[in-house]
Amino acid sequence: MPKGKSLNSWVNKPVFLIRPPCRIFAYVRSNFLSLRMSLSDTLRKAVLACKKTRYAIAVGSGVDHAVLRRFMRKERDIKLSTAEHLAEFLDLELSKRRKRKR
Repeated sequence: MPKGKSLNSWVNKPVFLIRPPCRIFAYVRSNFLSLRMSLSDTLRKAVLACKKTRYAIAVGSGVDHAVLRRFMRKERDIKLSTAEHLAEFLDLELSKRRKRKR
């Protein structure tokens, strides 16, 4: 830290993130990489969006709270039956995607 500056003047500075150039996104699209979320990511996002605590979601859906915790931290995957219980509790539905016109 330079002399003459207090610690507070450095701590309260806003931090700006640098956005990658657009050609990276064009490269991803040109290589047909999927930008869609997986089923696991969709479940994680739904759990985070729910206004209940993770423990309340686990108890309400009948899933062990330790299993849900490990799943949310991406330490473990869950069984399909566990995903069904979570989806039922979070009122999610799996449906076939419509074909896009090109």
